[in-house]
Amino acid sequence: MITPYLAPNLSPDKDRNVKSCEKAFARLAETAWTPLGGYPGSDVHWLVRCELCGWEGVMFYSHMRRDKIRHRGCIAVAERPQAIAVWVARQTEETGRAAEAAVEVRTGATAAEGETRGAETTVEPRPPKTA
Repeated sequence: MITPYLAPNLSPDKDRNVKSCEKAFARLAETAWTPLGGYPGSDVHWLVRCELCGWEGVMFYSHMRRDKIRHRGCIAVAERPQAIAVWVARQTEETGRAAEAAVEVRTGATAAEGETRGAETTVEPRPPKTA
């Protein structure tokens, strides 16, 4: 999922803007839309890509949050639920693989650091105690 961000016309200091932005990005991810710019507000044109057919153009978020609304020329209404489910599943799978790779990189780096430290450290034995 793309990290939500606001368009320059909205202030990040307003809690409502931030919450609306997060909600909008989550909804677009559920309905196979990809934003091509920051969240501009509910009733402002937003540049987006339809992941069902590749169309790019402007839509109102207030229209996109409804299930039946797409753009002219998109795939047939009857095919949309299945196509959206496939796209969402693929995104979830890709996100999972990316997270696993990140963990593997961090784990490998940590192990390599430990091996390096172990090789550099020499422990001198203590001399025996004298009574």
